[in-house]
Amino acid sequence: MKTIQYYPGCALYIKAKNFDISAKESFKILGINLEELTSWTCCGTAFPLIDTNIMNLVAPIRNLANANKHGCKLATGCNCCYNTLKRANLAIKQDKEKQKKINLFLERDFQVPYSGEVETLHLLELLRDEIGFDKLTTQIKTKLKGLNVACFYGCLLLRPYDEIQLDKPEQPKILDDFVKSLGAKAIDFPYKLKCCGSYLTVKFPEIAKQASEQILTSAKKAGANAITVSCPLCFYNLEQAQKELTPEKQIPIFYFTQILGLALEIDQSLLGFDKHRVDPRFLLKKHNLI
Repeated sequence: MKTIQYYPGCALYIKAKNFDISAKESFKILGINLEELTSWTCCGTAFPLIDTNIMNLVAPIRNLANANKHGCKLATGCNCCYNTLKRANLAIKQDKEKQKKINLFLERDFQVPYSGEVETLHLLELLRDEIGFDKLTTQIKTKLKGLNVACFYGCLLLRPYDEIQLDKPEQPKILDDFVKSLGAKAIDFPYKLKCCGSYLTVKFPEIAKQASEQILTSAKKAGANAITVSCPLCFYNLEQAQKELTPEKQIPIFYFTQILGLALEIDQSLLGFDKHRVDPRFLLKKHNLI
């Protein structure tokens, strides 16, 4: 069993426990122990856009410095955390002045200065690069036939490309290839890279709802009967936009780790389908997947 340090982040620890639990249980079956980082704190949620805003880099770098005591890799599933941690790490690796100032704030907790040694990985990267989608196909127990899954990438998983470099920012396939490896059909649709409304849902919910409705409509028109995401905020917005729809007009939203767990035949109680606003169990029963 290979052990990799794991950063759940705030959303997965509280509101998206089904994302967190399905991830840990699935990777355990695949031979990777996601060991939760000790004494982790919020990553700060968003990477600072002002170059002189050094203080907002302290939170993500503290987590990376903490991970550096346990290994050279840190994995996370949340797109927001992944984007923030990876870009903050690159920022201090490339800028010695920022590195020096941030370490002044960290010196009480860490005797050894941190200079960007830790490799930040998304869980999809582990599936693609550490396990391999071809090997994953041989390890699943149930092929997800009948699921036509729209792969929604959103904003933060891929961009900015110069800093993230996970996949092609305009023609990504990592999530599509993952879905195919589970025996489901990956649905390409025009809005797979659009913003769901993000944090606008807090102050301007109607704007977020409109953005999410466009994504949902696009996915349905392309033939999808489900959508998979890797971001708790995308999950929330896409579900929230459907709360006034009747069940027959709704489309279930899944975290990618939930459909992974489904294919690996993990105990359904650990996948958290009962926590969804748009209940996916009708669709899964229809195709004899639960």
